Formats: sequence, structure tokens, C-alpha cells
Amino acid sequence: MHRIRNAGIASAFLLIGAAAGWSVEISLDEAIIEAGLRNPAIQASEWDLRKAEFELWEARGALFPGVVAQAEYTRHEYPTLVEPMREQPGPAAPELAFDDEIYSGAVRLTVPIVNLPAIAGVDGAQAHVAVRRAGGEQREQLVLARVTEVFVQAAQLDDSLMLLHAHIAALERRVGDLRALEAEGRVTGAEVAVVEKALDLAESELLELRHHRDTLATHLGELLGREEAIAPSRSRLVPADLPDNDRPGGPELRRADADLTAAEAAKRGARYSFAPSLDGFLAQTARSGADRDFATEWSAGLSVTIPLLTGGERVARLKSSDAGVKAAQNTYESARLSELSALHNARSRWENAGRRRQLIERAIHSQERIVTAAQDRYDEGRAPVSELLDEETTLLELRMQERRLLYDQLLAFVSFHKTGGTLSPETVTFLIEN
Repeated sequence: MHRIRNAGIASAFLLIGAAAGWSVEISLDEAIIEAGLRNPAIQASEWDLRKAEFELWEARGALFPGVVAQAEYTRHEYPTLVEPMREQPGPAAPELAFDDEIYSGAVRLTVPIVNLPAIAGVDGAQAHVAVRRAGGEQREQLVLARVTEVFVQAAQLDDSLMLLHAHIAALERRVGDLRALEAEGRVTGAEVAVVEKALDLAESELLELRHHRDTLATHLGELLGREEAIAPSRSRLVPADLPDNDRPGGPELRRADADLTAAEAAKRGARYSFAPSLDGFLAQTARSGADRDFATEWSAGLSVTIPLLTGGERVARLKSSDAGVKAAQNTYESARLSELSALHNARSRWENAGRRRQLIERAIHSQERIVTAAQDRYDEGRAPVSELLDEETTLLELRMQERRLLYDQLLAFVSFHKTGGTLSPETVTFLIEN
């Protein structure tokens, strides 16, 4: 639960800086630390775990001796015996005292000897602790993955913005040159309009990318538990290799396993509800009439409770718990198959993006030569400007596609480790270029 939480000096400075509003940007390392400290979902998971731990204490308490004190006042219709009779009444013994008002008090120690339902209750509470712990790990992995994905998407947008800015700058220069040529009568207005249209479209795309960048900042602020938008700083990210292990064992599967254990404990508790329970007791009782002259005595013994008839409650509970076990078994199998599929798909996505990126890089080199040739034909007056713009646009799209494939490979890496429960700050550092 605490792999992305650090209680060191760096964390303290992060929180102080966040409260003071020192910066609107944050690095990936800082964001991971702050998310572990301030994300509300992670905080809720920790409190859920603590609640389950206290419930375990409560369940264990049923197996320990207990001491209770009891006081009682009773008014009877007819006088009743005040003090316990310690000997037969007769000439040597005083008369027995009777009164219609009786005061009594007792201190009773009860020691559980055989209590199978309580034992099953402890097993169930332990399973619920495991469920909460696995749920917390699952939520932690999800938050860490989302924070990392924000930075991956931001890096992709930054690359696209850089490419688009360069494209717009080239188009602006070309528009200026063509307008000068148009004034001299050397090109037509249609040729200028073609370039101006391409410039307008590129600037429109630029606004869209900036909007997405702002949206990511808002989402990052939410993940960090802040109300304001926090911009992810520029990060140089590179693909990292995936481990060879695709065996399931992530937090979702561990949670399903803990749910199954809890269901089995509930079924044992339902079966044990048919069993008698045996307790030992030791008590001191004080009793008095209206004059409140208390007389005390000690008593000890065994108490056996045998459930006989409860209106079908225990039978229904047993059938319900049996259905719960079968449901948990199927949920576990579903989680196992889902995790296997997710791991396989993430690895396939990672490999496919890597191979496609290599092919796109080769296509970019070829397209660069095509653009150079188109530029030469345009300079020589053998090709219209629209042909050159088409080739340049194709080159821009290929470069953006290569960037998308790079970051898709990074996202597949994050998805693989999140599914397997192995995503950690140390794992994320493999993606950061030094």
C-alpha cells in the first residue's frame, strides 16, 4: 500500500510548496510522490483498511474472556427470599429473610471454551482485511498509472506541438513569399489561397492540441488532490522492455482470491452455527432486601448453548453462504482470465507499436526525400505549390504518427505493469530518459 508514498524531506517540501502555490508545473517524480500523499482515493483505501483491521480486533475479542457487571432492582408481588440459603432452617439457624423489594448485583467472568462461530468470524475478518489491502493496492496502481499516463500524453502533445509549430512557421514564411510574388504578378491568388488554407488548418489543429494540454493539467490536479490545474512538466520518455513473466497475480486477482477466502469463511461460520458452544463462568453475586444489607456468594460452572430451532435462519444462511462461495469462485476465475487477457493484449500492443514505429521511421526517411524532390520541382516551376504542400503535410502526419506509436508503446508498458501489480516509482523511472 505504501510503495508510492514517501515520508521523507522531499515529500514534506512538496506539500509545503503545493500549499503555497509555488509552481504550476510538476515533474513526474514529484507527481507520483504527491499523488501517494494526497490522492483522496488512496486515502480512502487506507481508512478502509484500518476499519477492517479494527473489525478483526472486534472479531478476536469474542475468543477472549469477558467480565460484565450487572445491577438489578425488582419489586415482587409477594415477598421472596432475600439472601441465599446456606443451611437448612431450624433451631440452630436463623429464620430466612423475605422481602418484596430485592436489590441484586453481580460481577461475572465468562471464558469461551468452545465457540466455533467466533473462530469462523475471525477467519472472515482476516479475509476482509486481505480484501481491503488488495483493493488498496489496486487503487494505488490505478492512480499511479493515471498519473504516468498524463505525463505520457503530455509528452506526446508537446512533440506534436513542436512539429506543428515548425510546420506553421514554414507555412507563414511561404505565405509571405507568395504574397510578394503575387504583388509582382508572378503567382496567382489561387496559389496563395492554397497555402493560406493549409496555414489556417494547421493553426486550428494547434488550438486543439493546446486545449488537450490544458485538459491534462486539470486531470493531473484532480489526481494530486488539488483544486487547481497542475501542468505536467516536459519529460523525455523512452520505451522500456517488458518482463518475460505473463503469469497472473495482480491486485485484481489477489482481491478476488481474498473475496473467495472470505466467502469460504462465511460458509464455515454458517456450518458452525449448528454446533453447540461451551463457556465457563465465575461470578460473585450480591443480594439484599429493602434494608440493603447485602450478602454475597461466589459461583462457578459451565454453560452449554445448543441451538435447536431458529425458524430456518441457519439453514438459509448456510445456503446463502454456499451460493456466495460459488459466486466468488466464478469471480476469481473471471479475474484470472481477464488478467491473462489484459497482460497478453498489453504485450501485443507494445510489440506491435514498436514494429510499426520502425516501419514509420523508414517511411519518414523516404518521405523526406520525396519532399526534397517536390521542393526542387516547385522551385523550378515544374510543380504547383499544392503538390509541395501535400507532400509536406504527409511528412508531418508521418512524424506525428511515429510519435503516437512511441507513446502508445509507453502506455502499453504502463498498462502491463498496472495489470500485473508491478507498477512502482522505480518502474516508471525506466521510462525517463536521463
